Amino acid sequence: MALYFDVNDYFEISEESLESSVQTSFHALKAFTARLEGSLFSESDYVPSSDEAPSIVYYYLRLYRYALGTEPFSEFTDQYMSMAATFALMIEELEEGFESKMATGTGMMFAVIVQAYARYKIDHYVTGIDSTVMDCMSGMFEEEDTDGLSTLQLAFMARIKQQSVRNKLSSQTEFQLERNSKGKYFMKVSDAYRWLSMQVGFIRTAFSMLQEEETISVPVSKDGSFFRKNIRGPKGYRIGEKGSEVVIEEFNDALESLRKMPSPYWRRPSKTTGIPGIVTGIRWERKPLSEVLKA
Repeated sequence: MALYFDVNDYFEISEESLESSVQTSFHALKAFTARLEGSLFSESDYVPSSDEAPSIVYYYLRLYRYALGTEPFSEFTDQYMSMAATFALMIEELEEGFESKMATGTGMMFAVIVQAYARYKIDHYVTGIDSTVMDCMSGMFEEEDTDGLSTLQLAFMARIKQQSVRNKLSSQTEFQLERNSKGKYFMKVSDAYRWLSMQVGFIRTAFSMLQEEETISVPVSKDGSFFRKNIRGPKGYRIGEKGSEVVIEEFNDALESLRKMPSPYWRRPSKTTGIPGIVTGIRWERKPLSEVLKA
């Protein structure tokens, strides 16, 4: 039977929920071991120790932070990935094969592994880092293509749903998906990195953020104002020429729509009256992401 880290789509993960799931699953594994030893008849009889802090929780939290981009790849990342992957597969077998009621959160664990692996492929392209463990794991992802990122991996890196990835790419000509020998769609790592760099949800790995502040391309008007998150109206962002305006709720979607316009138009509050007025973008500039997203 093939072993895959099977995840259907991107979903948000918090450190708290991940820590809780890994801790609970660790105790499920201990209960199962106690049953094998004959010291426990049923996992329902197992009483976890309240002061126990298993190393696997620490490994998962460090791998999660790397996957998210808030910690750099280190000499220990291979160990985190190896232990996390082994543990997740054991818990999946415990949950499905042995119908454990305690085992939980394999979907969350798999998601961290998928995102960490996608992160590694980007970092390998950008900095040339190498990982023996990561390089050996390609066969454990059903949609894997060693030359690029799958739509699922793009979704996790951009922190949006797969359908949103497809929608964004279908309206662009610069970035295209390709098909591998299995008929699965992927994007070359070089193109994926450039495309991800234009997505608001993408976080570049911590080491690159130390070298230069993260930026994003936004339209700039004649008066020097630019499209930014804090100009949102009560119902969303009003964009388009006068008489043809539309209101888009989310900033990232509104920015994407502006990119498709021959000339970007949007409303922003007047510096003097505060009344929203239409401005036209005369050029695109890269601005610090922290400034663009400032509330």
